[in-house]
Amino acid sequence: MTSTVFKSYDQANLDREYDNAAKISPDTLKAYRARWAQQSGHARDTIACDLDLPYGNAPGERLDIFRPAEPKSAPVHIYIHGGYWISNDKKDCSYVAHGFVGAGFVNVIINYGLIPSINMAEQVRQCQAAVRWVARNIHRYGGDPDQIYVTGHSAGGHLALMLLCDPQLEAGSIKGITSLSGLYDLEPVRLSFVNQKIGLSPNDAASLSPVMQTPSDPSCRLLLTVGDKEGEEYLRQMNDLATAWRTVMPNLTSVVIPNTDHFSMRAALDDSTSHISRLIWEKMGAGHPSGHAAK
Repeated sequence: MTSTVFKSYDQANLDREYDNAAKISPDTLKAYRARWAQQSGHARDTIACDLDLPYGNAPGERLDIFRPAEPKSAPVHIYIHGGYWISNDKKDCSYVAHGFVGAGFVNVIINYGLIPSINMAEQVRQCQAAVRWVARNIHRYGGDPDQIYVTGHSAGGHLALMLLCDPQLEAGSIKGITSLSGLYDLEPVRLSFVNQKIGLSPNDAASLSPVMQTPSDPSCRLLLTVGDKEGEEYLRQMNDLATAWRTVMPNLTSVVIPNTDHFSMRAALDDSTSHISRLIWEKMGAGHPSGHAAK
């Protein structure tokens, strides 16, 4: 008899739940990655931007800013990439500027150090530091520091939610957070194949799981999404977090996106009129499809 390792899952089935790349065809994933690279290069070539700005002293503490034409007190959208805390880079995500500069935001895309060069707790600290840097400096780039919104995908969704678990977070400093296909309960992640690379201890999984924390700012708008093709565990993760936080966060919305997998979720962010992009800025109460001007 096969033993279970988490809830009703044996090891093989738990690993399958968290193996996102195996849920789509290799050719489809290859096409997504090619599209992101092409669209990211196009964004850097055609949208006014300031690249590789340091928000701290560590090598990974850098961010890119993309600006609409003549921004003046524009709302600010910060994007935190995913990659299971071990991979990806902000340059792979410049394409997000097409969607959010196109909706009238100053768009900030942050980097953070990757495991194993740093641990997950330091990644959380770096993302918190990046948001503080943006709040202090974004007025120089046409952004309104009183209108800061954050979106994270996958592991980036986890890091975005951990911003709300910062006891030093000033109420109202982040107006809204969107987590796309995020991870909020790290215990099954620790028990899966993913932990061979991220190395979480049981204490890490507890202290760094948003579902185990109390949000510091209940006034923040919060949008949680998952695709209907992502599997039972991603849906459970969203539902459990929504249940745990909804009693203290009145502006929380959770949505299952139809006909969407883990990768098509983030792919839609290059278009300000896509269903997912519109859902984000409409739930955040800021932005409008306006189109961006070239450099």
